[in-house]
Amino acid sequence: MFNNIGTNPMDQKFRKIKATNPTIKEKLFSLPGMGDLLQRLGFTHSVEGSDEFYVLDDSKLGVLLPFI
Repeated sequence: MFNNIGTNPMDQKFRKIKATNPTIKEKLFSLPGMGDLLQRLGFTHSVEGSDEFYVLDDSKLGVLLPFI
């Protein structure tokens, strides 16, 4: 996930994680505290209808990118 952001930092599809996606839910959010970790890394949590997202905004990208 972070490799995709580092390789294509301006591509929004890599900076928006749909937490309700079954594959993402199984592989990423099965780890305890993953939502909290993403928020601490600069992702913003939002809910749109029945979908839950974590989005890395442009302002936070510049802070996180050097660490990727």
